[in-house]
Amino acid sequence: MAMRNQLLRRCVFWNGKIKANVRGYAAKDLRFGTEARAAMLTGVDLLADAVAVTMGPKGRNVIIEQSWGSPKITKDGVTVAKAVELKEKWQNVGARLVQDVANKTNEQAGDGTTCATVLARAIAREGFDSISKGANPIEIRKGVMMAVDVVIDNLKKISKPVTTPEEIAQVATISANGDVSIGNLISEAMKRVGKEGVITVKDGKTLNDEMEVIEGMKFDRGYISPYFINTTKGAKCEFQNCLILFSEKKINSVQEIVPVLELANQHRRPLLIIAEDVDGEALTTLVLNRLKVNLQVCAVKAPGFGDNRKNTLQDMAIASGGMVIGDEANLIKLEEVQLHNLGQVEEVLITKDDTLLLRGKGKKEEIARRIAQIKDEMEISNSEYEKEKMQERLSKLSNGVAVIKVGGSSEVEVNEKKDRVNDAMNATKAAVEEGIVPGGGVALLRCYSALDELKPSNEDQRRGIEIIRKAVRQPCMTIAKNAGVDSAQVVEKVLVRNEPTFGYDALRGEYVDMISSGIIDPTKVIRTALQDAAGVASLLSTAECVITEIPKEDKFPAGGMGGAGGMVESSIPMLISDGEEPLLFLTFHLSNCAVGVGILSLPFCFQQCGILLGTIVLLFCGVLTKIACRLLVLGCRVVDESNYENYAYRVFGRAGRLAVEISNISYLLGTLTAYFVILGNLTVSLVFKLLNYYSGQISTEILSWNPVAIFFSATVVITPLCLWATPRFMGHLSFVSLSSYAVLVLHVACTGLPKLFSEFTLMNVNWWRAEGIWIAFPVFTVALMCQPALFTVVGELSLRRFLSINKIITGAVNVCCSLYLLTAIFGYVSYQDDVSGNILLSLKAGVFNELVEFAFLLSLAVSYPLLLYPCRHTVCSLLEHFNILSVNHFAQGNQLKNFRFRWLSITISIVFISAALASISPNVEYILELCGSLAGSSIGFILPAVLYLQVSSSKEIQRRIEATVCLLVGVCMFCSSVFDMLPVEENYSVEINKRIFTVSSVLPTATHFALNETDYIAI
Repeated sequence: MAMRNQLLRRCVFWNGKIKANVRGYAAKDLRFGTEARAAMLTGVDLLADAVAVTMGPKGRNVIIEQSWGSPKITKDGVTVAKAVELKEKWQNVGARLVQDVANKTNEQAGDGTTCATVLARAIAREGFDSISKGANPIEIRKGVMMAVDVVIDNLKKISKPVTTPEEIAQVATISANGDVSIGNLISEAMKRVGKEGVITVKDGKTLNDEMEVIEGMKFDRGYISPYFINTTKGAKCEFQNCLILFSEKKINSVQEIVPVLELANQHRRPLLIIAEDVDGEALTTLVLNRLKVNLQVCAVKAPGFGDNRKNTLQDMAIASGGMVIGDEANLIKLEEVQLHNLGQVEEVLITKDDTLLLRGKGKKEEIARRIAQIKDEMEISNSEYEKEKMQERLSKLSNGVAVIKVGGSSEVEVNEKKDRVNDAMNATKAAVEEGIVPGGGVALLRCYSALDELKPSNEDQRRGIEIIRKAVRQPCMTIAKNAGVDSAQVVEKVLVRNEPTFGYDALRGEYVDMISSGIIDPTKVIRTALQDAAGVASLLSTAECVITEIPKEDKFPAGGMGGAGGMVESSIPMLISDGEEPLLFLTFHLSNCAVGVGILSLPFCFQQCGILLGTIVLLFCGVLTKIACRLLVLGCRVVDESNYENYAYRVFGRAGRLAVEISNISYLLGTLTAYFVILGNLTVSLVFKLLNYYSGQISTEILSWNPVAIFFSATVVITPLCLWATPRFMGHLSFVSLSSYAVLVLHVACTGLPKLFSEFTLMNVNWWRAEGIWIAFPVFTVALMCQPALFTVVGELSLRRFLSINKIITGAVNVCCSLYLLTAIFGYVSYQDDVSGNILLSLKAGVFNELVEFAFLLSLAVSYPLLLYPCRHTVCSLLEHFNILSVNHFAQGNQLKNFRFRWLSITISIVFISAALASISPNVEYILELCGSLAGSSIGFILPAVLYLQVSSSKEIQRRIEATVCLLVGVCMFCSSVFDMLPVEENYSVEINKRIFTVSSVLPTATHFALNETDYIAI
């Protein structure tokens, strides 16, 4: 318990530290009077101009650039308002205040945001103008609010109730910008589920809009913590095939929820907890599991109070086939919950305000019995309040949920139409609540004359009334302006005809009876828009001083957890920002994950296929690697996952996840083993050179010291580096490591540059040798592979910044290709007589060359942890897959101790397993063959391509073609590796040659260190 409390205190401390860093003690900038109001009014005008163009049946669309994906096209006022963020901070203050008007109107009425914005701009502009002429802003506000009260009273008088489906369809049609099909669809949905029923909107899978009524329930409680959000499309939490725990009691203990968490984890299903409340250690545990191990879980408070809450919980439990834990009727405790005690639904959608449960697995007989029971209770009840609540419960159990599926030919079209459907649906509900008034801005114009009855106390109040008199003209004028006619003339003609329903039909361009023509607005929408606009805009007019922060230079946040050795690499806080430094930092980090021992074999590969062909193939492999990485990121974003394993699980279930885990571990473990082989041989070589026992000839005596050198490196260098170095620190060392590689490249380039254009070189080097492509191609693809380390480097949040992550991928691959090209060309030219699978073997004896070898040795040591991090993460994922490690390691006591022990033990195991494999298998051809091209082709090309083809839309033609190419390349690599593994009957000398070629073509390593003296003589 003490350790758990310590963990919670640390969490609070970290959060406090983050908040302090964000708030800081920034200096403030102040403006006063006319200067401040003028700047704010400019911001108000900019936002209102953008929103106003969408108003009316002939309003225009607005195109909004998004941080990822295609631009959004919409006519929804609140969506446009939310997208406006001005660079000039004073203007942005005014714009944000009007945004609040639109948001508040949208929350209360669900529609009318454009009208509210237009009214707010008109009131603010006239208010600022009056104040600049010396009027008292306080008295002006009083006059404004007096006038608003009169207008609202008049709106209520002319309002009429909605009674027929035709009127509902008319309201929906107007709110959907004249789309009759949407109006009819919403009218039919409301007819099916009732005026109090639940209607929800989803993406359709056809070109047409559809509506179906399914079993479901909705209640007005949302997620307890925003950390439960699991989708980027709005602040929502969505689950499929979900388990539900119903608890009548408050949950605040960790031990109470551990069994049900493990139960959900074992069955790989999301879990929704509906209880009186969830707080304290229980809530902290759920959030930790959600963020750290990506457990799909969410907690929601039960709706209602007292007996009504108990009854509602029982209704939901029966509808979903579960039971309420803690109920007096059963004695089951939370710690004893089994799978059959949990409710089950096919789909769950949770927002901050409400929760929707669809297609519960409850028995029909039980639901029918519950409905009959509620009806019987209604008959004997004498309380109108109880009857009302029972009727609500009855409606939720019996009527179901109407689901409108919005169709279209593209995602952009569907999203635009969904905005209009949501507006129409909210407007329809508002019309049912408070009735309807003539649309097209006519209702506000009919309140124009009522303002004459007001008697202000002073001149400034009279000015306030005049502000509202002018403001109520603006909606009609804006609609007329967007229709391309004289707005002032339209308003005057409507006012002159003193008929309550006379107005201008902007769609057909004629004056009509608005009610009979179906041009109507919900009274609630108009009332809310005017109240919100007047309240905020009049307060805006009273402002005399505006205070803003002077922006500070943002520093790149520190990464990792000190002393933890980067054990939370699945959520490394290396957030992508628009600054050049973070992008460059992550680019070097990803580059170092790809560059390694592969650089040694490049001259040998160019010797086999020629300089020109080798350059073409290497650049082609670079393009393939970029494509494969982009497919991974795009696919993860489609299914809203932040790592490779969960992405595969969402697409292919357990089989997909297992395939990724096994392929990734095989590839990375093989690579780490190869690193140790080279580390051991380089260490032995340098030591014997320093002791003058080695003059460049490999002997059996020297090779016998390899295991000693390998375990010495593992114990003294690699293990401490992996355990105590943070990912942030390793990121900085990436630059040092790349610099060491660059030393080798520069040395080779300086040696080869004088020989490049010599007559001897031009006559003797290979420029084009097609048969060598089968050796070079697998080398290049695996040497450039950074897919397994991609998510470790960029972190979780960067997936939402596709443009930034694309820059990182492109930059990293370009860095690798540049180093490889220089090493390959100049290394081949410099040592064309004795070039082998390892360029270091060709370096002559000398102090400088030994320094180059030592720098390369350090680079390998630094690169080792960068590949161990993703391997460790995948091993943990695999162990959890087989329930060897469960969520219990997070949830129960001594969390921090268990958490650290798990990561430290796995780290040490990986280091010494790879060291043991390297020491007992100095000739690692078979291991490298199995773990190189076989696993590398699967994890790097086949799986990314197959997964993306499965989740992508058939309309993404270009991306699907790229995925198909990656798939074919991966299959070719896989088949080639399998062919190379087949035994051949040849003489010893040829077999040795073949073995060297095979090793070089599988994983770029200094494999010649692994051969004994006899092998070299045979060659």
